[in-house]
Amino acid sequence: MERELFIQSSVRIRNLEKKLLTKPQLERLGGAETIQDSFTYLKETTYAEELTKLDRIENFDIVFSSSLNSMYKTILEMSSEKELVKILTYKYGFHNIKVALKEKILGEDFSEVYSELYQEIPDEVKKQIEEEKKNRISGIGI
Repeated sequence: MERELFIQSSVRIRNLEKKLLTKPQLERLGGAETIQDSFTYLKETTYAEELTKLDRIENFDIVFSSSLNSMYKTILEMSSEKELVKILTYKYGFHNIKVALKEKILGEDFSEVYSELYQEIPDEVKKQIEEEKKNRISGIGI
C-alpha cells in the first residue's frame, strides 16, 4: 500500500479522535451512581447536542450507536482501502448472525437489536433459516 494514500485520511482521523471521550470522562461516567448522573456528565461532552433530542434519558445508548454508525460511514467514505474498514465491521456482522439465530430459536422479533454497520449478513442468514424451515416442512431436513 502506498503511504501517500493514507495521509489525508490520517489527518482527518486525528481530528475525529478529538470527539472521542477522554480517559477522565470515561472514569467519571464509570463512577456515576445514577443514570441521571451519567446523562449530566455526557451533556458536558461532544454528545450534548444529540442528547437533547432524546425523549427519555434512559435511551442515551442510542446516541452512542448513532455516533458509531456515523463514524464508520465517515471513515469508509474517506478510506482508499474500503475492504480494510469493512473488516473492522465483521464483529457487527457476527452480532447480527447471533440476533437472527436468537429470533429463530425464540420465535420473537429482535429487529431493533440489529447493528446497522453490517446489514448483508442478516438477510443471508434469514434466507438460510427460511430455506431450513421449508426443508423441514417438506421432510427434507432433520
